[in-house]
Amino acid sequence: MTIIRTRAQEAAVAVLRETLKLVRADVLVKQCCWRDGNALLIAGSEIDLTRFDRILVLGAGKASAAMAQAILEILDGFAVEGSIVTKYGHGLELPDSLTVIEAGHPRPSSIKAVTVT
Repeated sequence: MTIIRTRAQEAAVAVLRETLKLVRADVLVKQCCWRDGNALLIAGSEIDLTRFDRILVLGAGKASAAMAQAILEILDGFAVEGSIVTKYGHGLELPDSLTVIEAGHPRPSSIKAVTVT
């Protein structure tokens, strides 16, 4: 643990903490995806969610569980299902309609993947 000794160090740490909050996967998803009633807006494109019976969420990578959690919040009230594959220790508790699989990263491990339930 580093001991902060000066105001400049304190300011630098504060800037770093705020920057890390802004680049969290869930925060970034919510910046480019939002809902306006039954319309899902993604980076300027509009999708009428009433045209679909269900929405599939697929993800892979260390941030995929956090990104899926954010999109689930955005799509609250709609039928969502899918699968997420993430690095060991990066899985989150998500609804049963989403399967979360933890596996080795960056290379597949010799241990079988673990499904988080």
